Amino acid sequence: MLAPDADVASVFPVLLEFEGRRRIRGMTEPVKLLTRHMEAHRAQPPLQGRITHLDSVAARHKRGSPLPDRPWGLYHAPMRWRPAAVEAWQRVVSLALFAALAATGSVPGSARAEAAPKGALRVADFLALHRGQGFVLPNAWDPGSARLLEQVGFPALATTSAGIAFALGRPDASLDRDTMLDNVARIVASVAVPVSADLEAGYGASPADVGRTIALAAELGVVGANLEDQVSGELFEVDEAAARIEAARAATPAGTFVINARTDTYFGAGTRGAFSETIERATRYVEAGADCIFVPGVDDADTIRRLAVEIPAPLNIVAGLTGTLLDAPTLFSLGVKRVSLGGSLARAALSLVERAGRELLGSGTLGFLEGAISYAELQRRFAS
Repeated sequence: MLAPDADVASVFPVLLEFEGRRRIRGMTEPVKLLTRHMEAHRAQPPLQGRITHLDSVAARHKRGSPLPDRPWGLYHAPMRWRPAAVEAWQRVVSLALFAALAATGSVPGSARAEAAPKGALRVADFLALHRGQGFVLPNAWDPGSARLLEQVGFPALATTSAGIAFALGRPDASLDRDTMLDNVARIVASVAVPVSADLEAGYGASPADVGRTIALAAELGVVGANLEDQVSGELFEVDEAAARIEAARAATPAGTFVINARTDTYFGAGTRGAFSETIERATRYVEAGADCIFVPGVDDADTIRRLAVEIPAPLNIVAGLTGTLLDAPTLFSLGVKRVSLGGSLARAALSLVERAGRELLGSGTLGFLEGAISYAELQRRFAS
């Protein structure tokens, strides 16, 4: 076991490099060792829920699946903890993971310094999707939905703030940063494909707050994020919104994190002049460091085509948000590079739950089960 006062700054990067090029097999004993090490530090921040999460993830990884870019999301400490507690937590997690792997000979002493971090490769893959003919980026709201979408074959996923909130029985835009990042961490840890996070407006009043949020998301293994230019339906002034993008870019240099700058110019009671304002804002956001521009709420084909031509970055349009449904092939033909779904998949799933409940309450019949994935099939899928 490594000494408690070992240098975390040197240990953790080694672990990340190792994760980038190796697959871990026979994880049962390392996980037991890791759990004992963490339990020995219960005087530090509470570990109960995170150890439980570790146990469930380890069950998959012991069969040879690769570790996530960050060790199972455990490295993230809730923001409500004092800085000293956060530092202590990160020390415990870093040392425990490294010691557990080293104890079984999984980590060679040479540290594999030449290995490319897996996270950097995932970001590059995600960026490359924006340069193709167009791709669909479905939005997951929990590990189960994420794993199913990954198994279907999507090369990347996004999270949905609305879906996560709905799954918690809350309205969209009602969760704090800690709660959102904790949920995002579980999604990232559950899949091998790149995950971009819906981080709303960045969870803070200042650009510095936004930068901190993005830095925390990157530590979890997130490869990119949406950042909105409004709070509670009120648009930020364009200079302020651009400053928030600049802070996010400063926290995660170009090529290390994909910033999808969202502008809500087409929402609200009046959208007259929305096109010109959208182009102005998009241009400023790209100059501030955005990699992609997200314009929700627009569903006119000609307008979308003009936006794709005028905006100096790949255009993201959300499908299924308005009454006019434009499918992915149509949007690609208009020049859209990235088609996301927002909370649509979560809404569809919850709608099924409501319909099933009404059927059970009304007639007691089980018609809602027609076409459902069997228990045995889900067991098989989630065990792999």
